[in-house]
Amino acid sequence: MKKIFYTMALILVFCGTAGAATYYISTPEQLDGVRTGHLNDICILSNDINLTTYLGGVGSDDGKGWLPIGTLATPFTGTFDGNGHVISGLRINRDTTDMSACSVT
Repeated sequence: MKKIFYTMALILVFCGTAGAATYYISTPEQLDGVRTGHLNDICILSNDINLTTYLGGVGSDDGKGWLPIGTLATPFTGTFDGNGHVISGLRINRDTTDMSACSVT
């Protein structure tokens, strides 16, 4: 498999959703929580988030970095609104091709 490594300063993903709850994100832990209960929601950043420290600790996943939100089997189908904020320090270093951040139908 191909090893994938990304470093990104800003991510903005927009997808459509109807009848979803609104989930405000201001910490790395809340961003990480999107995959465990907010895949269909309207997700709005309410603060700049730097993942550098988070991915060096609890979020490191044995050096693989950020676990993408959503997969081909359980895609992110909500809406992600950066709201003028920045996500920095994102690092992905995984041996996989199933890294769908957003599903558009």
